Amino acid sequence: MTEQQARSDNAHLPNLIAPLFPTMETRVAALFDMQTEIFATLERINRDSFDRAKSESRLVSELSAKLTAARSVHDITLANIPTQSRGGHCGD
Repeated sequence: MTEQQARSDNAHLPNLIAPLFPTMETRVAALFDMQTEIFATLERINRDSFDRAKSESRLVSELSAKLTAARSVHDITLANIPTQSRGGHCGD
């Protein structure tokens, strides 16, 4: 069978894929939109986690400086009160 004969035989077959193109295009577009949304969400989560870690680091640094400067148990208690009122607890 020559190439020309194969093409003419295939020309008589119904095209089963062409009607699916609009559906596939819609699904691919939805997939890309979902992927974009997932990446945006992951980026926001990453940024929030980094900001939280920076804040915790700053609070721990401030508390350790106050505790180092404390000269009595009363000074230690006073140094820890602002940290507790902000919701920061060592070990959280």
